[in-house]
Amino acid sequence: MWSSEHCPNVLLLRDPTSYGSATYLQRALETLCNLKAVHTLPPQVMYAFRKMPFRLRRTLLRGFVRASTASDLAFPQVDLLLVVDPLRLGAVPDGLAGCTAYYAIDSHIAFQEHVERARVADYDFVFVAQKDDIPRYRSAGCRHVEWLPHAFDPAIHRKIPVEKTRNVTFVGRLWKGTEPWAKDRWDVLRALQERMGLEIHTTFLHDLARIHSQSKIVFNRSLRGDLNMRVFEALGCGAFLLTDQIGNGMGELFADRVHLATYRTAEEAIEIAQYFLSCQEERETIALQGHRHVHAQHTYRHRSAALLKTCLGYVAPETAPASSTMTP
Repeated sequence: MWSSEHCPNVLLLRDPTSYGSATYLQRALETLCNLKAVHTLPPQVMYAFRKMPFRLRRTLLRGFVRASTASDLAFPQVDLLLVVDPLRLGAVPDGLAGCTAYYAIDSHIAFQEHVERARVADYDFVFVAQKDDIPRYRSAGCRHVEWLPHAFDPAIHRKIPVEKTRNVTFVGRLWKGTEPWAKDRWDVLRALQERMGLEIHTTFLHDLARIHSQSKIVFNRSLRGDLNMRVFEALGCGAFLLTDQIGNGMGELFADRVHLATYRTAEEAIEIAQYFLSCQEERETIALQGHRHVHAQHTYRHRSAALLKTCLGYVAPETAPASSTMTP
């Protein structure tokens, strides 16, 4: 267990995107520990960096990490160095922190890149968003692998008091590639678009929350059976979620027809969507139960607390999240 008199000092190395897990984890960790977040170089520079010899990469990375904290009086030491996917450094700046951890977000489609480019086996701890992939990382030589599912940020993914003017929506980036898993999702989305008038949007942050709040049904289709961010974010917005039946621990976190509704085929998805569009009371009851459930167990604050406890044995004092916006 954590025995120091000070809160842990955590150095977060992350990519510069504004809508990914690293952003939400950063905000949550700032409420639990002393956090310093450092954005890495642009993708083009990172690509060139990974082409360098391993020893040179490690030397440069160590210098970069040292420079990030050298002039900060609040960080005389780093207790945990955390790297979050999609950042794949190609080397671990070991010897500069009490322990190191990597959060593998896209384990379902990027396992080999995590092994080769991120060098996950060199970290003390590896957290994976998809539970079914834990054995693969252990087989790759990772010393300590834990399941850390996605979550939602109550400051962003919240129930906005607007009229539900949209029937069925899907908010996300489209994958129209030739891979079977990409084609499968596009075929399902297209079927609902043709039969149900599914709205497809690509938007993020507060704009995403508004569309979810306006929707009677938020539709989800995974990529290769991943328990994705959309599940948690839609429920965080108080939306009724219709998602595909998958593994990756979804049945351990959510109950069908209690917190959300699941389907197996496109035809079944259409039938279920039609049913719940006509059953407003049942739909809203399930949406409210899902909304309350994720606020109680599945925020990024919950995930950050679990991460700190696993890596450092640190149990943060219980405080009410400052940005809780759950509505009854």
